[in-house]
Amino acid sequence: MVRDKRYTSFYRALGYRFMDESLLRLACTHCSWTGKAGENNQRLEYLGDAVLEFVVSERVYNDSAVDEGHLTRMRANVVCEASLATAAKQLKLGELLQLGKGEESTGGREKSSILADAMEAVFGAVYLDGGMRGARHVILRVLGRQMDEAIEEGGGQDQKTLLQHLCNTKFGTAPKYELVSEDGPAHERTFTIRVTVDGEQVSIASGHSKKEAEQKAAKQAVQLWKKQE
Repeated sequence: MVRDKRYTSFYRALGYRFMDESLLRLACTHCSWTGKAGENNQRLEYLGDAVLEFVVSERVYNDSAVDEGHLTRMRANVVCEASLATAAKQLKLGELLQLGKGEESTGGREKSSILADAMEAVFGAVYLDGGMRGARHVILRVLGRQMDEAIEEGGGQDQKTLLQHLCNTKFGTAPKYELVSEDGPAHERTFTIRVTVDGEQVSIASGHSKKEAEQKAAKQAVQLWKKQE
């Protein structure tokens, strides 16, 4: 019987209940807690990465009809650190992590790299606990929206490249990206970027890196102009 309310809530969000709960505890144990091989989540992360790539590859292959290069970019958009960290935050995975004092004191529970690695470790743990069927169910549930978006976008050019092409075609000029603000603690900064064309603001978006914020702002601008067509 699960007595830890954090686990109960996590199971509900994950859509899966572990038969062997020790696997979940291991998936949530960062190397800063213990550096001993087999006693932290690094081996599970390795396994989860492979399972994740297979499930995502299978999904985009079955649900799209593009070439290998586009399939690879679609998969990359789903299995990247930002995507995995976002999913981990939605599941409140950070609350379950076992961290060393150093990582704890520097906000490790919110660090994208730690959360993304732990998310992969959870996928590996689910695979060991419930086989490929369980892992596929969890991955499609947790990353389904990201997969839908990747398939919809078709793995084509990145959003900044698309916006550059649109601006050159429509206005004969290039878009400009301006940093509006930079907020939050050092380990989890939030950057807000504004896109302007000929001095007029077109879109504004935030992300955990300037690159992420620029991509989001570019995507907003592309979608706006596509709706007007």
